[in-house]
Amino acid sequence: MRRRSNLDETPPATAPPTSAEVEVGDPTDPPSAQVSPAQRFRFELCGLPVTLTVTREVDQGPSPRADLPALLAPFTTDRPPLWRLAWNRRGVATPGRSTVQTTLDGGELAVDAPGFSARLDLRRRRGELRGAPPGGIVTCLLGVLAHEAIDLLPLHASAVTLEEGGAHGFCGPGGMGKTTLARSLGHGLADDVIVLRRRPSGWVVHGTPFWEGRPATERLDGLHLLVHGPLARRPLSPRAALRRLLPAVRLVLPEAGPQRALALLARPVEEVTVDELCFSLADLPDGVRQLCTGAAR
Repeated sequence: MRRRSNLDETPPATAPPTSAEVEVGDPTDPPSAQVSPAQRFRFELCGLPVTLTVTREVDQGPSPRADLPALLAPFTTDRPPLWRLAWNRRGVATPGRSTVQTTLDGGELAVDAPGFSARLDLRRRRGELRGAPPGGIVTCLLGVLAHEAIDLLPLHASAVTLEEGGAHGFCGPGGMGKTTLARSLGHGLADDVIVLRRRPSGWVVHGTPFWEGRPATERLDGLHLLVHGPLARRPLSPRAALRRLLPAVRLVLPEAGPQRALALLARPVEEVTVDELCFSLADLPDGVRQLCTGAAR
């Protein structure tokens, strides 16, 4: 039986959010442990309204995502939140830990990684995050979001909307050119994590708050696996595409292991054009754009 999505549920009415709040640390804490004023953001990710309250320690240096307000501003919403999260940017000590560990006990999810921890109540849709999660705070939120709707597929990729119409996603390891392509080719939807979803009319890609991501939903015309070399596009069979895309799936729940990732990828590799895109910087932007639009035809 298909699990019912919670994205379209209407949560209870709540008071309008304030743009900022002040949270005071425990009076017994030393002065260096007192927290600075908190910022509260209400925004949407793929249709899911979220409230995120952010604090940091006074003695902490500049935030690695000091531009978070600008990133989230285009995604602001007045809808009552389904998820309420608190995030303290101060890191956590994790001696000897080099991997991400997730455990699920009833409806309580724990995520522990180098310098990061999260405790999430999946029933009440509340949680506390501390430190800088691997891949960024929005990556963590998108991983949780995938628990809300079984048809959401988060991928480590960039995406753009081309002037010719339709969106294209670019997958590959760091340094392969995902952000460069997103900046060069068209209107950026995201430069680090995209979310795919199946609609009656076909597959769409959601913009996410990375770089200059936009809160748009566009038709997905192709997924491209990036390699460096002479300009060429090599179509991939569904089986080859599945194998190549599997490492790009971004899920955080314990049950969301390889089998879940395979299940999520099974349909798009059959229904969307997936290819290997070979290029060099000299091919930007026109050569790569022509190959992408040719793939969509």
